[in-house]
Amino acid sequence: MSVNYVNSGERISYVVPGGATVSSGRPVTLLDKVFVALSSGTAGEEITLARAGRFTLPKAQVVIAQGETLYWDADGIPAGSTSGTGAVTNVATDNLKLGLAAEGAAAPVTSLDVILITTL
Repeated sequence: MSVNYVNSGERISYVVPGGATVSSGRPVTLLDKVFVALSSGTAGEEITLARAGRFTLPKAQVVIAQGETLYWDADGIPAGSTSGTGAVTNVATDNLKLGLAAEGAAAPVTSLDVILITTL
């Protein structure tokens, strides 16, 4: 193995910014990329984020086909909710690319398995 190998790069350390709280399992945006928190933390704490894997995430009230490209709407309203806490959608406009739908889902379904793909 190379002497300069660090790790697979599928996880990164992240310091939660001032005034913020991050919950495990929630998407976290860094610039134009979306990761998923593998641990919870508050301002100043270091947590771990995933850039790959399969995660169950809250879904907007839209029909999604298996294999469809998905996006993270940070202000989106999850199906069955009235709050804009963020949701997976198939609408690209004003949203960040997230990954692929591991399964299809009807509009009222509240969550969806997403294959997270964070690329350049």
